[in-house]
Order: sequence, then structure tokens, then C-alpha cells
Amino acid sequence: MASMQQAEMTSGAPDARRTLGPSRDAGADAASSPRGARRRIARIVAAALTLGVAVAAALAAAPGPDEALRLVERRYRALSSFKLSFAQRYSSTTFGAEDEARGTLTVAPPGRMLWVYDKPAGQRGAMDGTRYWLIDPEDRQVKIRERGPEASDPLSDLLAGRVDLARIFAAKLVASSRGRLALELTPRSPREDMDRALLEVDPDGTVRRIEVVDPLGNKMVYELGVPAPAPPPSAEAFRLVVPPGYAEIHE
Repeated sequence: MASMQQAEMTSGAPDARRTLGPSRDAGADAASSPRGARRRIARIVAAALTLGVAVAAALAAAPGPDEALRLVERRYRALSSFKLSFAQRYSSTTFGAEDEARGTLTVAPPGRMLWVYDKPAGQRGAMDGTRYWLIDPEDRQVKIRERGPEASDPLSDLLAGRVDLARIFAAKLVASSRGRLALELTPRSPREDMDRALLEVDPDGTVRRIEVVDPLGNKMVYELGVPAPAPPPSAEAFRLVVPPGYAEIHE
């Protein structure tokens, strides 16, 4: 960039006729004539029609909401052990505060998940299929939640490839500003943990963003990376060891 500017500075003063406003020529005169104006209008109309046809074709090619749900399910059922990056942001309507976290999530069959956090540093969580636990160094707590056979955590189950979304949610397609397929999910039966959810999905069914709103209006947003094959974590990674001095909180 600097060499180009230097070349312009050393090549002599610019021609004033080309820099002090537009010049008129025969082409400009023709364009300003009634015939030229009609040609411009015709080109604008043709461009608008072309754009309209393209938009209509794109909408026609988009899958319906139920088909889109099946696309997402097939994507994750086809995966074995994988990992992805994540960032999450929680907004509370009650306290008007936000919490942010990020790290790496590893998913391995059958339904095991391991969260390793970069922020907050040292935080770690795991789900072994029957129990979820989270080690929180900041509060010096270990939060433990048992998961019964009838328990439902549909978004975690989605990543684990073991959920029927259409059975749990009514879905509709909504606009997305990121050029992705966007699905708004409403639980078919009332849930304490979720009023609605929004999934943003790549064309191959990869979920890239999840937004969950609970009945009180609190919002959790997850930004997800693209899954990459990874060896499954060892059994030791899912064994809960409560650090000394930490309180156990059973939810």
C-alpha cells in the first residue's frame, strides 16, 4: 500500500480535468436523454425481476420445519466421538446481569459429555448419561444433578444424537441474519426450563447457535463450533472427585 501511494505522489500532479468533478461526454448525454432514461428503467426492472426469481427459488428450495429437524438429527446421529468449541452467555431478567463462559465440549456415545472451560478457568463439567456434575472453583462448589430414565434435556440429547425433536417441539422457520437456516422451537408440553428455543443451522444440519429463553424471560445463548472427530474421553474423566473444601450442592 505504501509503495502504491509513493508511486502516485512521485508520478506528477493529477490531471485537474479528471479530479474536479464529473466530465460530460457523448455517453453521458445519451444516458440523460429520454431514450437513455427508459433503458435505465428497463435494466432496473429486469434486475428486480431476476432478484425476485432468485429469492423465490431459494425459499422453495429451503426444507420445511419438520424436514429441517430431521436434517439436524441425522447430522448428529451420524457422528461418533467428537469435540467442538463453545461460548455461552447467560442474561438474567431478574438481576440484569450477564455471565459468559467458553471452552471445549467433547461428546461420546452413549450420551456422555465433557465440558472443559477456558473461562472461568478451572471449571469443568460432565454428564455420564445418568448424572450431571459441575465443578465451580469460583464458588468452591460441586453441583450435582441426577438424571432419571424419564428425564429430558433435549438440546444436550440433540448433540448426543438421541432425541426426537419433532415429538418434543413444534417448529417453524424464521428469518436469520447470518445466512443460516433458523428454527424456532416451542415445547409441545409446558417445561420449567424452557419457553422457546432458536436453532441456527448450517445447510448440512450442523447447529451453530442455540438460544434458549425460559418462562421468566432469562436467556442462554450458545455459539458452537464445527464438530471435529476426537477420541472418546477415558472413564476416569467422568469420575467425580470433590476437591477438598468444596461444598456439594444436589439440585
